[in-house]
Amino acid sequence: MINNKWYYFSAVQRNIKYNNETGKNEYYPQKPYGSMYINEKTPDNYNIGNDGSLIGN
Repeated sequence: MINNKWYYFSAVQRNIKYNNETGKNEYYPQKPYGSMYINEKTPDNYNIGNDGSLIGN
């Protein structure tokens, strides 16, 4: 908790994944390492406010 607001910090997953169907590594664009979610939903379905804090639970 920072200034009475909850934040969730997590490392970014690898951007390159192996595709068994094509037999190739493929690039999957994601947010830059260390960037913060603002006014959006996280991949694990949490809503984030305009200041980067968790909205609800």
